[in-house]
Amino acid sequence: MQQKLAGWKTKFLNIAGRAILAKACLNNIPTHIMQYIHLPKEITKKIDQIQRNFIWGTTSAKRKLHLIKWDTLTKGKNNGGLGMQQSEPKNKALLTKLAWRAFTNPTSLWASLLINK
Repeated sequence: MQQKLAGWKTKFLNIAGRAILAKACLNNIPTHIMQYIHLPKEITKKIDQIQRNFIWGTTSAKRKLHLIKWDTLTKGKNNGGLGMQQSEPKNKALLTKLAWRAFTNPTSLWASLLINK
């Protein structure tokens, strides 16, 4: 995620542009790994921190004030938020989906691999 951010210059984007870019790209980078591996809390917190810092334009050289709480940003758009996804609940939901697929179709190769492991 850090390498992706190196090419994106936050000073050329307003907060709305950074929020859209974070939601569309940054949020989806770790999704593939989250589908199969339970990430530790430290990693999910770091992923959320990277997204927050990008949205507010914070860099290692310059810290900016976070004007809205992260909890507010992660609320749905109907509830006054931006619909950002928190990493830890997303990770749990994706793993639950994987378990559901394994138990509803136990004859598939993927399910037998998971169940026998």
